[in-house]
Amino acid sequence: MIRRVYKIIWLVALYLFLNACGATHQKREYFENITLLGRQHLETALLGDNEIQIRYRHGEVSSYLYASWQNLKFNMATHNHGLSEILFSKKPLKTLKNPRQIHVRKGDEWQALLKRAISVIAPSEQGMGVSAVLNYQEMALYRDTDCTIHLSKFSDTPPHIRVTGLLRETQIAAEIARQLNTEGTNEDNGQFLFRTDSIDHGGIAFMFIDLNRKQTVFLTTPYNPEYSHSSGSNPAMYMARWFYRSGLLTILKNPATTMYRLYCRLRHSAAVILTGSNDSEKNVYVQYSEAEGMDIARFEEILDDMFPHNRPFKGNINFLIDGDNFFPRLIQCLNDAKKSIWLRTYIFDNDDYAVKIADILKRRSPDIKVRVLADHMGCMSAATSLPSSPIPGDFIFPSDIFDYLEEDSKVMVRATTNPWFTADHTKTIIIDSNTAFIGGMNIGREYRYEWHDLMMEVRGPVVGRLKKDFRKAWSHAGPFGDMAYLFSGASIPNYEPENEPQELYDIRTLYTKAGATQIFDAQLVAIRNAKRYIYIQNPYFTENRILNELINARARGVDVRVILPSTSDYGFMDSSNIVKNIMLKNGIRVYQYPRISHIKAAIYDGWACLGSANFDALSLRINLETNLAFSDPKAVQRLKEDLFERDFAASREVTAPVKVTFMDYMGEMISNQL
Repeated sequence: MIRRVYKIIWLVALYLFLNACGATHQKREYFENITLLGRQHLETALLGDNEIQIRYRHGEVSSYLYASWQNLKFNMATHNHGLSEILFSKKPLKTLKNPRQIHVRKGDEWQALLKRAISVIAPSEQGMGVSAVLNYQEMALYRDTDCTIHLSKFSDTPPHIRVTGLLRETQIAAEIARQLNTEGTNEDNGQFLFRTDSIDHGGIAFMFIDLNRKQTVFLTTPYNPEYSHSSGSNPAMYMARWFYRSGLLTILKNPATTMYRLYCRLRHSAAVILTGSNDSEKNVYVQYSEAEGMDIARFEEILDDMFPHNRPFKGNINFLIDGDNFFPRLIQCLNDAKKSIWLRTYIFDNDDYAVKIADILKRRSPDIKVRVLADHMGCMSAATSLPSSPIPGDFIFPSDIFDYLEEDSKVMVRATTNPWFTADHTKTIIIDSNTAFIGGMNIGREYRYEWHDLMMEVRGPVVGRLKKDFRKAWSHAGPFGDMAYLFSGASIPNYEPENEPQELYDIRTLYTKAGATQIFDAQLVAIRNAKRYIYIQNPYFTENRILNELINARARGVDVRVILPSTSDYGFMDSSNIVKNIMLKNGIRVYQYPRISHIKAAIYDGWACLGSANFDALSLRINLETNLAFSDPKAVQRLKEDLFERDFAASREVTAPVKVTFMDYMGEMISNQL
């Protein structure tokens, strides 16, 4: 027995030693490559079809850089940009297709070109600036009081500069291309390769510009291994803390709701077993209906009867699509808040961008009341994994975002517990009791820079209802648990109007919570009543009853279209290929968005429903979710034009069955049980 223990200890020690040696070798190789990249010994550059290979020579030793952008999707109608990470090698990585030599322009030529471009797009007024995102980093382009133009890190912007507006990477890339066009040179058939002389961790080392194809590709150096192997969080510590809060502590302070959630969990699992899988045998193709859409007024009456305690409130919605539009607006509201900030989210990450938001909250906390309510399981899963985009090399991850928010501040923080692996998936932010943000975005760099997502800025009396929901969730997460939750339900919606929009319309809040499946029930009825069209965009689509009703709607002649992401963060539980084939078989039009789309939105004729809920069992039956629903014609039309019509155009329509693997079936089986 003792020998066996010693053997195990020896093997573990050997593993740790070899792992450390491997990491040391990787770090040494990284720094050797970066050092080589910084030397002026670039020999040749060969351009293939959407790929490039550059050879360096140092004495008698050659090294190679390779980058490919073959998987990037470009729209020839406008100028496009993309990112490709450079790979280092001691020998050529592959044989290029149709290789041809391309001249590499020096760093000073790149700096001169960039200077000309930003001089055109910089604000014309002194003391003004615009924010920009370059290589997933916040930048500021501003004109100083002496009229000089600067492009710097956003955090380094002088306090006297007023930054308003947003400059997109596409605009910068397009202006750089326009400057090249004005030179009148047709060198390398309109294809240009610049070295930038930047060898920072994750920095842009080369720029490739193709004027004919309207493409700009930023070629970036890879992660520094010192920063890419740890998110700063200890998984074992997180798990122990989570088990204590969601297991022992929850049973003590929330005994009633904990047992009720268990009952709902078991009831759902039994329902999955009894109802089986989807019914996809109709396979009937029907011409699209020319009939008028459903009677919206009558449909709203049906919802009133279904949910007598969820009558609509007046309000106004502004759609904030993608992090470029949401986060600058959020930061502005956080900085301008006069009384309170109440933030409820599923994930408050510990990456650099989440810490930036945390720092704003901490800075405001001495002056106003700041509350943060975040789901413990969501934060744990995010903190123990790295984002896919480069983190600044000098950033240090906080080990626990809850502790970080409370440290040296007056921010009040509570964690939602997760009995039986249930979660609070709602995302709402309430500012001064008169403005709310609600939708699908968490706090983290994926939502700021990488994913396609949507939040709604809401004003009007409906904000009072969302504030009441926050107060109930906050009370439930506190030390008195179920008892506090019971009494918080007696509070009335509190709304403090300020600069209220003139145009107000009915907005209904719909929920998923233990024993209540309003979001699911309402959309099921909407599908059954739809006569003209159904547009849906959702990242996770595994609910069989929804799928069956969509098949029935298509059989009635309804134009059913669904946008799914081309890639998913669902991991091994992703069964979207099965869903795509079932939809195609039954005449439903399927679109594949070119990157991760996290949007949860739908329009049924003239009724819209969107928010935090996915089309899976977790969101429709188990987790805490909040959606907003409305049928105001102008608001629905804005959503249709700004989101769906643009995303249909940006997506690739799937017209042939996709390959289904064993893992797809495993994912379907597991996701149905969750």
